[in-house]
Amino acid sequence: MQGSPALPADFQHLPYANPEAPQGGMLRQATSGSFDSVNPFIVKGQKALSVSTYVFESMMGRNYAEPFTVYGLLAESIDVSANRSRMTFVLRPEARFSDGEPVTSADVVFSLATLRDHGLPRFKSYYSKITKIETPDARTIIMTQDKGDRELPLIMSLMPILPKHYWEKSDFVASTLDPIMGSGPYTLAEINPGERISYRKNPDYWGKSIPFNRGLWNFDEVRIDYFRDNNSAFEAFKKGIADIRVEADPARWSQAYDFPAALDGRIKHAQAPVRKPAGAPRPRRSVRFRMVEPKHLLWSLPPHPGLLFRLGAFLSWPQGGWARACSPRCRQFAHRFGYTRWNL
Repeated sequence: MQGSPALPADFQHLPYANPEAPQGGMLRQATSGSFDSVNPFIVKGQKALSVSTYVFESMMGRNYAEPFTVYGLLAESIDVSANRSRMTFVLRPEARFSDGEPVTSADVVFSLATLRDHGLPRFKSYYSKITKIETPDARTIIMTQDKGDRELPLIMSLMPILPKHYWEKSDFVASTLDPIMGSGPYTLAEINPGERISYRKNPDYWGKSIPFNRGLWNFDEVRIDYFRDNNSAFEAFKKGIADIRVEADPARWSQAYDFPAALDGRIKHAQAPVRKPAGAPRPRRSVRFRMVEPKHLLWSLPPHPGLLFRLGAFLSWPQGGWARACSPRCRQFAHRFGYTRWNL
């Protein structure tokens, strides 16, 4: 989205992946509730967890060590025009769905039309901006937009790619418990609503050796067990029925991890770092972000002790709009804390 990618064109793996990681075993997770559908792309039904993560892929994939940068996954390349109105993707010749059928430009066209017309509302809001799509051959897709949305090439690169030959024989808009198919590293193995869903690694997965995937997808099986509520899921974790847990309850985090496995070191804690770039009271009281298309502007506020936000790299000023965008006092605060004018 801004500047150049952090990784070179010949990168070997993502920065947080370990190509030497051991392979095999099962990852067990615990969650609450239930599901009645494994189609994650439609409004109807209560969706099973992680189907889109393990079963489906997009033309490009995100490096989560960068704000918004994508690298080749199903596609080997992307070319975007200077005004970002035209984007060209070239699919990898080796890309395959789990049944061995090749991923082609026809699947991309089908995916765009199906998700836009029958999928979740967010798909329609973005994918409707594509006014023209061309497929010169089985591997090349050219998309055109009229309004020059700067983010749209990245968003389209992350569109889930559906197998046209599968969905032409199935009802896309109906909730289903059939093991639907994608091109991802796993296939649906066990589907048991109210109890469990599991994913089994595809031994013939087409993308296991491409740089984007090296060091990822190391478990042979991923199993998610469902429990009545979050307390029950936590008890399952305490008893060793689940291997990993994301804790979102601060009270539980500070008070409930006093059971034997937590005290004797069998449970390892990994806490997300908390950064406070606007930790001082004065900048918190004095500035806030406001989105004004197509720019992010910084505006001054009256003292507002309750205002909390993160100052980040998305701050910019409009062309010729410095005085309009920020009062002298606001400008003084921006310079004091290291923020200067730059444009998207």
